Amino acid sequence: MGNILLVGLADPSGETSPRELRSLADWTVARKLQSIPGIAEVLSMGGGVKQVQVQPDPDKMLAMGVSFLQIRDASAQAVKNTTGGFLTESAQEIMVRNLAMTTDLDEIGNTVVAYENDRPIRLRDVASLVWDIEPMRGDAGLGSKQITQDGVVKGYPGVILSVTKSPGFDTIDFGEKVEAALTALQQTLPAGVKVVTLYRQSDFINLSIGNLEEALRDGAIMVGLVLFLFLFNVRITLITLTAIPLSLGITILVFDLMDLSVNSMTLGGLAVAIGMVVDDAIVDVENVFRRLRENASVPNPRPNLEVIASASAEVRSSILYATVLIILVFLPLLALSGVEGRLFSPIAIATIVSMSASFVVSLTVIPVLCSFLLNPKAGEVHVDGFMVRGLKWGFHKTWLNFSLSQPFLVLLITGVLLFVAYVIADLDGGQFLASISRADRIDRNDHCTRYLAQANHRTLRYRAGLTVADSRSRNSRLSCRSCRTW
Repeated sequence: MGNILLVGLADPSGETSPRELRSLADWTVARKLQSIPGIAEVLSMGGGVKQVQVQPDPDKMLAMGVSFLQIRDASAQAVKNTTGGFLTESAQEIMVRNLAMTTDLDEIGNTVVAYENDRPIRLRDVASLVWDIEPMRGDAGLGSKQITQDGVVKGYPGVILSVTKSPGFDTIDFGEKVEAALTALQQTLPAGVKVVTLYRQSDFINLSIGNLEEALRDGAIMVGLVLFLFLFNVRITLITLTAIPLSLGITILVFDLMDLSVNSMTLGGLAVAIGMVVDDAIVDVENVFRRLRENASVPNPRPNLEVIASASAEVRSSILYATVLIILVFLPLLALSGVEGRLFSPIAIATIVSMSASFVVSLTVIPVLCSFLLNPKAGEVHVDGFMVRGLKWGFHKTWLNFSLSQPFLVLLITGVLLFVAYVIADLDGGQFLASISRADRIDRNDHCTRYLAQANHRTLRYRAGLTVADSRSRNSRLSCRSCRTW
């Protein structure tokens, strides 16, 4: 989760070799990024690590009677740092070190491997010393619309840097800081070398948040339409809809007080609760409106405020019980631990807080709005909307009559359906997370990091004066880090 960026380094002109690109990535780009507070790791892939290689010549070795073991030991002893004790001539001890590290091929080539009749056999006599790269198990390349040659998108060999942040840093803001540093660094790189951002974790965060914001918007619109179609009263609909922004606003304030972040999971919880936060308000408004109509039809009506207060008190316990039951459904999610807890706890918290807020709103704001907007006159006849009338007619003519006339048959059908549902659920099995199509497959043609197969080969290599190893690279499969295909 800490991988916030994949940065590509390539040279479409071909003036800078992949080996030099790797050195540039390791010693310039990576060091610059690691100086930014919050960077945990910058991992380079591809290009090949530059090194001095000792490549023995078997024919010369045979002619001079030198073995691979002798060459390896001589190479290992050729360049290294050793301690030289300390000096005590002054009041302070002075440490002495023998610094014999060098990258001069001629100096390394003068290393004596063996003696033949008092004649030294040097490393350059039995081997070639060249600059080359480590035997690689894979390579990297990239192709992007940001780096084109004659307007054509191609793939180029290069280096991929994986940037990982430390915990506690905001991904979006921190990613912008890293990209600003890369933009400034671009000016100092050799001509032709391009730095391209291949992957941003912030893009997927913004995408998920945008999708949830659309879900919240569309959900609020659909709730408003359904309320109007069923209530068929503009004022009652508006009063009920006020529970949505007020409940969500209170939830955000609670999050701020509890130092909780608004992320994709908490927004998902709000999207789940957006249809439930109006339930308490609907019950309250409906009962208040009914009592106000009844009060308006009596000879000596009571004050509207008194009627509204008593009507709200009538349904207070029902609203409380309904809210508590919904909260109890989500409480077990708070007991989850590990990855499950990290994923589902924010959803539970968002839903519980928003439902509690809707209960408070239904008993405080909703009655006040009713006192201002609802004032039915005596003699007015309240008529249900056409949808409610149609549903009532259809229900009375079909399911209600059938259920009342055949209660045991209804219970039997319900039991059978419940048993079938249990069997199907048990046979289907389950998994922790559903299979989803990753959003990063959208731009799979824009950039692609490829790992290329390396043929098995045997080589003797000299690495930092420590070892000459007989290394054999392993075959690797062709893969794409962007679309996760093989």
